[in-house]
Amino acid sequence: MYKRLPTKILERLPGGGRPNDALRTRGHFSRDRNLLILAVVIFVTLYQWVYISWLSPVWGYMGFAYNTPSIGCLSLGCALAVFPSLWMPLVVVRPSQLIYWLIFITVYIPSLFVPMFAALVPVWEVVQLMCALFVGFAIMGLSYQRPLFRIKRITESRLIFWYGMASITLGLVMWVVVVYSDHFKLVSFGAVYEEIRLVSGLVAQGTGVSYAVTLLSGAILPFVLALALFRKNWLMFLAGVAGEVMLYAATGGKANILAILFVPGIYFLLSGKAAKFGIRLMAGVIALLFMVGALNLVFGDDQPDFFQSFSSVAVMRTLGIPGLATAHYQKFFSTHPLTYFSHVKGVNVIIEYPYDRSLGEEVGFDIYNSDEVDWNANFWATDGLAALGILGVLVISIICGLVFWLLDSCASEHDPVFAGTICCYAAANIGNTSLFTSFVSGGLGFLVLLFFLMPKDVAKDRRQSRTTQRKLPSRSLQPTPMASTST
Repeated sequence: MYKRLPTKILERLPGGGRPNDALRTRGHFSRDRNLLILAVVIFVTLYQWVYISWLSPVWGYMGFAYNTPSIGCLSLGCALAVFPSLWMPLVVVRPSQLIYWLIFITVYIPSLFVPMFAALVPVWEVVQLMCALFVGFAIMGLSYQRPLFRIKRITESRLIFWYGMASITLGLVMWVVVVYSDHFKLVSFGAVYEEIRLVSGLVAQGTGVSYAVTLLSGAILPFVLALALFRKNWLMFLAGVAGEVMLYAATGGKANILAILFVPGIYFLLSGKAAKFGIRLMAGVIALLFMVGALNLVFGDDQPDFFQSFSSVAVMRTLGIPGLATAHYQKFFSTHPLTYFSHVKGVNVIIEYPYDRSLGEEVGFDIYNSDEVDWNANFWATDGLAALGILGVLVISIICGLVFWLLDSCASEHDPVFAGTICCYAAANIGNTSLFTSFVSGGLGFLVLLFFLMPKDVAKDRRQSRTTQRKLPSRSLQPTPMASTST
């Protein structure tokens, strides 16, 4: 059926065209595209199986209820979940395409099914949400149809760039060390909240150190790790690991420890002569869901502690919480005042913020009747449903598409695998917080500036570039723009 679609129609799909290498010139799907569609179908099927058989029975007390949906609603959800596989990028040639993929897996799919199963609002409101998410996700994909803006760089000086990066990194690290000097502590994940987070929150009050932590976590340390992987510089990699461990010991952020595995994992998924990132990523997620479901069948409630902890982080928190947050935000803001973006700093000067606490604290109090819960949520919930309701999902999707376009334009002259690897932590941030927060203080805006100022071949091994210079004819060693930039 799909093979007979006219080429003109296929090329108008949000992910179509050359940037994604998605379609053949005659309008026929390639073998990889068919594999990707099949992989998404399997992923959607396994997601529902794991939710019904493991996530809801084990974590139902957190809100992962299961109410059998109607055939029509379930069929619509499955169709909207699978349809984006027609345009999802097979090969990542822009860094934002990595973010687009992670949003698809960790936010889009969960936000289609968890609100449907939890049934916190009437079914017709859930249907509205699903349709808005689909249109919003397609709008974000349309950013790949726009040609990238040619940005003239300020300088190509390696010296300025590296001295600047070193100074910023050293300054931020010293800021963290000074504030948390007497409070560094390494504990297990299970003891993080009691041993570290309660104390670190009190210590950080009034210091502004959270900006240093988020910039290091979201941009600088992923840059160090990615650069070390590209240059195969293991001392640099160990320095990046040490930085992540330091942040974990200071703030108890589990993501800092997971980043030590996450960044190399994304690098290897993106690498290869004929890398098919989408298929590789889907294969990994399918294997993860199958393993969790199989362990549940074999062990039941007697799973080993390690697998319980692993499953809770990899599935419940990564593939469950974003969808549950979307459901709770839809329910809360269907009966409470919208913010009209007054939750964003700067906008609240013009539009009065209608609440006494942050959005996460308001929603958390509504769910658990406790002031200690801060229910952070993805950008569709925080900047969409909270700001303008269902319409807000479309508005923030347009804004997100523009951010993607800006990021890609600044990174257009850099290796897409290197740029994508650097962006992986910022991509994960978008699934847990406001887009504006991610851009201003979460590292995404810093990455845009980083790509703008970074020399083109910064990821190349310096020893390799020197060897190449030695092999050049003697006449090519005359002072030229190319020679001057490689010193």
